[in-house]
Amino acid sequence: MNVKNIERNGNQATITVEIDNRHNFVCEQCAEYLCNDCVPAFRVAVSTADMQSYQASCGRPMTLPEAESYLLYRRICERMPATLRNAWKLSRRCCI
Repeated sequence: MNVKNIERNGNQATITVEIDNRHNFVCEQCAEYLCNDCVPAFRVAVSTADMQSYQASCGRPMTLPEAESYLLYRRICERMPATLRNAWKLSRRCCI
């Protein structure tokens, strides 16, 4: 799934990210931003083992789809070009 025009705190940046998701939860969250004909700047994915590890360590009940969502968001934060990170003023809270 490709998503573009990611927005944070009212600041919009036009960047396309390919998200290799396993659960529909992420598709539902990104429904407004789907873009099938866009060329992604980068791709993010999370393994089932990563989801299970995060789920076990997060300290609260969490489904695998929720764990995938958190981890994909973290991957996007980690891969975001520095110029966009600065424009968005990403906080530690963003990168869960």
